[in-house]
Amino acid sequence: MIAYLGLSYTYLFNAVSYLAVIAALLLMGKVEQQIQPSGRQSISLTSIREGIGFIVGHQIILSTMLLDFFATFFSSANTLMPIFARDILRVGAVQYGWLASAQSIGAVGAALYISQQQEIRRQGPVFMWS
Repeated sequence: MIAYLGLSYTYLFNAVSYLAVIAALLLMGKVEQQIQPSGRQSISLTSIREGIGFIVGHQIILSTMLLDFFATFFSSANTLMPIFARDILRVGAVQYGWLASAQSIGAVGAALYISQQQEIRRQGPVFMWS
């Protein structure tokens, strides 16, 4: 799309595509909210300790959070993608478009597959492979 229509139309298409999300939100209608008890609950060291204990006690949650931390803290794949495509792979706009969209295509494909599964066994290895 970038190669054929230019950058301006690509951003325009992206903005228009969000109309589908807005339409879906409007079609959902009103969602009942839970009523919170009166007064604000304070955060204590005990509740923080309990939260950390819960995370450490559930290996899938801990590994998921650690993987996400390292992926976002030490990696800027999307930021460096144009430089990588131009200087290292030496590809044009069309190939860069495919490279940039591969992450989203994979996410949609995985979401469609996972949504049809009744039970996911060995969630840790599935998550790491994904």
